[in-house]
Amino acid sequence: MLLPNPLLAEVPSPPLQHPIVFVAQMPPMRGYPSLNDVFTNHLAGPEQAPRGSDLVVLYPDGSLKNLTAAAGWGCSQPICAIPGPSSQPGYPQALDPQGNLGGIAVRDPEPSWDAQKLVFSMVVGGPSHFQVHEWRWELFEITGLGPSQTPVITREPNQPPWSNVQPSYLSDGRILFTSARPQGGRAHLHPQHDEYESLPIVTGLFALDPANGALEVLTHSPSGDFHPRVVSDGRIVFNRWDHLIRDQQADADVFNNGPYGTFTYTSEAIGAQRLPIDPFHEIFPEPRQQTYIDILFPGSNMMPHAMNLFMPWEIRQDGSGLETLNHWGRHEQLSFFERSLNDDPALLPFNYQAPMRPNQHQTDNFHDLRERPDLPDHYVAVRAVEFGVRGAGQLLRLGPAALANSATLMRSAPLTHPNTYGFRGDNDPERPGDSGRYRDPAPLADGRLLAAHSVDTRVDQTTSDNTTEVIDGQTVTVRHPVNRYEFRLRLLAGADGEAAATTVELTGSQGIRKTIAFWQPDDLVRYSDVRLWETDPVELRPRTPPPTTSAEPLAAPEVSIFAEESVDPAAFRQWLSDRNLGVVVVRNATRRDAADRQQPFNLQVPGGVSAISPTPPGAMVYSIDRLEVLQADLLRGKGGTANPLPGRRVLARPLHDTPFSALQLPDSPGSYPIHADGSIAVVVPAERALSWQSLSPQGTPVVRERVWLSLVPGEIRVCGGCHGVNDVDQLGLPGASNPPAALRTLLQHWQQHAGEGFADGFE
Repeated sequence: MLLPNPLLAEVPSPPLQHPIVFVAQMPPMRGYPSLNDVFTNHLAGPEQAPRGSDLVVLYPDGSLKNLTAAAGWGCSQPICAIPGPSSQPGYPQALDPQGNLGGIAVRDPEPSWDAQKLVFSMVVGGPSHFQVHEWRWELFEITGLGPSQTPVITREPNQPPWSNVQPSYLSDGRILFTSARPQGGRAHLHPQHDEYESLPIVTGLFALDPANGALEVLTHSPSGDFHPRVVSDGRIVFNRWDHLIRDQQADADVFNNGPYGTFTYTSEAIGAQRLPIDPFHEIFPEPRQQTYIDILFPGSNMMPHAMNLFMPWEIRQDGSGLETLNHWGRHEQLSFFERSLNDDPALLPFNYQAPMRPNQHQTDNFHDLRERPDLPDHYVAVRAVEFGVRGAGQLLRLGPAALANSATLMRSAPLTHPNTYGFRGDNDPERPGDSGRYRDPAPLADGRLLAAHSVDTRVDQTTSDNTTEVIDGQTVTVRHPVNRYEFRLRLLAGADGEAAATTVELTGSQGIRKTIAFWQPDDLVRYSDVRLWETDPVELRPRTPPPTTSAEPLAAPEVSIFAEESVDPAAFRQWLSDRNLGVVVVRNATRRDAADRQQPFNLQVPGGVSAISPTPPGAMVYSIDRLEVLQADLLRGKGGTANPLPGRRVLARPLHDTPFSALQLPDSPGSYPIHADGSIAVVVPAERALSWQSLSPQGTPVVRERVWLSLVPGEIRVCGGCHGVNDVDQLGLPGASNPPAALRTLLQHWQQHAGEGFADGFE
C-alpha cells in the first residue's frame, strides 16, 4: 500500500543507500508516562499508547509504503473499539486478531541480519466505552518488505505474558528484548516499581527462542534496562537507569507526612505481612539528605547519597559479564559527586577538572545508544531531561569502546549544540545554537546521521479543546489532542557540537496524515487529519551477524585453585546452573581504582594484606574484615497497607538466597569473611539484582558498591578488587592477580556439602 503523493517526498543528495523503516506514530494524548518517555514507556493502554500508528518504509527513490496496512493490520472503522465487555472470552486476541476493530499501535522496529524481516512491538485492539483492560505490548515479526511484496505479520509464539518492548536480534536469530516480566515470573510482584517515581518499569533484558519457548533472563534491573542491541564485536550494549538510592516516596511519608502510603512487606511471599512504614526498614545505601542522616544517625560521619543517571552498559549474549560499557562509570561521565564520609580529609568530592580527567565532556545520561556502522566501537546517543521533552534532546557521541579497551581511552562529545538539551521557558527567547529536539538517532552505513527531529524548543504540551457528541444515546466528552512537538525524520549535517537537522523533507512537506477515533476508555479521542510523528527509524540493509559472545574462560589464578582442589569447573558451573546460582569472587578487596578518592582507599585486612596509597601521606587507614552481600528483594509497597496498589519496589536485604549459610559470619547477616589475601567468594542467586559493601570488624560500612549487578545461572564472576581497576590501583599497580584463597574455602565446603539437597531455597 503506497501512501498518497509519494512524489512529494524529497530525495536527498546523495540518495539514501538503503530503505528506512520507521514508525508513523499517533502523537501522544498525555504527558508522562507515555511511550515516548525515557522510562515507564512500556505501558500499553490507549492513553499511554494512542491507537493508529503504523510501520512505514521509505525507499531510496522517495516512495513510501504503509507496511502494517498492506499486511491487513489496523482499524479503519469510524470509532475503533472491540465491542462488548473486556471480560468476554478471547478478549482481545481472538476477537480482534489484527486490530481491525480496535486499532493498533507499533514501536521499536529492528531488522534481521539479512534484512529480510523486522521484529517490533505492537499492541493490538482497543476498548469500547468504559471498558478497562490491562493492555500489553507484544513481539511481532514482519516479512515481505520490498516495494512489490505483500507484507506478512506474525505474532511471536511463547513470549512472556507481560509488556515486551525494544526487541532486536541476537547473533543466532533469537530475540533480545526488555520486558515487564516480574522477577521469577511471579505475577503477584507485578508491576515492579522503579527506585525514583515508584511507577511501573521494565525489569531487565531477556532472550527468547520463539520456536521452543526457551526464555533466558539476562539481567535483573531494579529501575530498568533499555534499548539493547548486539554490536559489531558481539556484545549487547544498552542503557540502564542507575538509581541505587533510598525510597524518596517513603522519605516523604516518614519525614513530611507524604501522600504515598508506603509500607514494607515482610517477604516476597504472596500473603506476606504488611508493616507500617519505618525509616529503619531500609539498610542500604546511605540516606538521601543530611537532614535525614541527622535524624536517623545523629553524629554520623556519613554523607548523603543521591544518584540518578543513565549509563551505557554491556553484557555478553549469554548474559554473563554485566558491567558498564568498558567499565565506564561515574568517574568518566559525571562532573561532580560527593565523598562518602565527612571526617576524612583524604576523601574528596569528585570534580572532573580537579585533577583534569582524560574525558573533559560531562553528561548525566546516555539514552538509546547506536553503534556507527561506518566506525565500529563508536556510538551515537541521546541526552535528554527526564520529563517534558518526549525522550528528545541533544545528540552525543561516545567512543572508542573497543572490546577490552580501558574506559580512560573513551571520550564523549556533543554532536548537536549543548542548547538542544533541556528546553527554554515559554516566554524566553530562543537560545543560541538550539536547532530543536532530537531522538531516535540512526547512524547510516554511508556515514550520515538520521534522527527524529522536532523544531519546537519549549517543553512539549498536550492540549485539547474538548467537545461533546451523542453516541448510542449518550453524551460523551470528545478529546482532540494537540501537541507542540512534531517529530519528522531528518538528516543532520555540521561539525561536532554544531550538527543540526537539514531541511530535506524525507516524507514530503505534508508528511503522513491520518484520522482516527478510539475510546480512552471514558472519553472518546479524535485525531482529525493529524500529521503523524516519525520515530524509531532503522536502516534496512544486510549485515554480517557478529560473533556470539559467552562467558570468558576462567583466568589462571582461579584455574589454579580449581586444579589444586580437584574440582572440574564445568561440573561446578553445572551444579550452580541447575540451582539458579552463581558465584562472585573478589581477589583482593583492599585494591581500588586509582581514580576513586570519594570512598576510603587505604584499606587493610587485620592480620593480612593492605593497600596504602603513598598520597596523601599519613591518610587514614581503614580495616575491613567482611563483605556484606545485599540482594534486591521486592518488599516496598505503596497505597497503604489496607488497599495496596499492585506491584513492589526493591529494597536491599542481606543475602539469604544462598545454599551455604554456614559460610556467613555469625551475627552478621549476609556477611562473608575477607581472607588474609583480601579475597572473598560467595554463592549468590542468579537472575537477582545484587550489591555489596565492605565492613569494618565493628560492622561499619567502609566501601559501598554504587550500582546493582546480576549474574546468570552458572556464572563465576571474578573481580580484581572493589571498585574494579581500569588502568592502575591506588598503589599504581595493575589489578590483583593472586589465586583467591576464599575460592579455595568455598570449593572445599562445596565438596563436603553439595549433596545436602539445596535445589531452590528462594522465596
